[in-house]
Amino acid sequence: MLWARDGLEAFEIIGSGVKIDLIVLDIMMPRMAGDEFLKRMHEELNTNIPVIISSVNKYMAAKLYDISGVEGVFYKLDKLEVFLKLVKETLE
Repeated sequence: MLWARDGLEAFEIIGSGVKIDLIVLDIMMPRMAGDEFLKRMHEELNTNIPVIISSVNKYMAAKLYDISGVEGVFYKLDKLEVFLKLVKETLE
């Protein structure tokens, strides 16, 4: 498991060629927000790593889900079981 402190660090990790099975992406991150990260990941790195958006902002998460083709959305106020089910379904 890898952790990135912000969107730019995550972008650099993926760009380095490390094999990533799943990205859990916060929308609001320093240095590079989630929407910019998704756009750059698809356009510049040409990768289709499955992404689950994690957010407290349902409006922004739904907007990114609709335009980015992510696998799912986990709202931070949901129960952990919801998140674990989403991860399992995405990786199957």
